[in-house]
Amino acid sequence: MSFPLTFGDVFEYEERVYIFLVLSEKVIHVARVLDLIETQKIEERVERLIQQGKDDFLKTNVLFAYVKLQTKELKNRACHLHNTGKDDLSMYFSPLPISLSNKDLKGIKKEILERKTVSTTLQELVKDIEI
Repeated sequence: MSFPLTFGDVFEYEERVYIFLVLSEKVIHVARVLDLIETQKIEERVERLIQQGKDDFLKTNVLFAYVKLQTKELKNRACHLHNTGKDDLSMYFSPLPISLSNKDLKGIKKEILERKTVSTTLQELVKDIEI
């Protein structure tokens, strides 16, 4: 039986929106889509750190690994890459009728591959995905 989701599929789980990344043998990798308020808070924090000259801290902290989405239904919300691995393979997915734009898909893949703080397992699983 194949898994019902592929890279970039958007779904809801426990009243939160997620983007499916990949499935490994024991782990589902997903990114949470932050709401507009959460996104604004993380962007304000990033701006403060930049103003303080802490660019290196931003690059080395997974809390700041995100992509600001452009897809109409999720516009200006962050696809957050912190804590992407979920070991609950019985998660009930409620797919949403949202297709991410190619720009968003490429941005998510790029952020995963270029961030040193993102799991190397996730990077390995995502590197060969064609968009």
